[in-house]
Amino acid sequence: MIRIKCESGTSIGAQITTASGDPISGVSEVNLRILPYDLVRAEIEINVNAVDVLAHPLLGLDTIEAAALAHGFKLVPMTG
Repeated sequence: MIRIKCESGTSIGAQITTASGDPISGVSEVNLRILPYDLVRAEIEINVNAVDVLAHPLLGLDTIEAAALAHGFKLVPMTG
């Protein structure tokens, strides 16, 4: 659950937070879809520096690489 709050009716100063009130940083775009008798849907574009991919430990590396690729990511060796 997220909260989108706009005081002025414009995107200036809009706040996007989690349900607990923690701000979501890196938001570059929000698109709302509101249809009669349906859930309100928000598509949020967020700029990220790193992504943690969580997977079931019984999956093989090929499956995890394919899942990452399907979502536009490429697994790289971890350094440091």
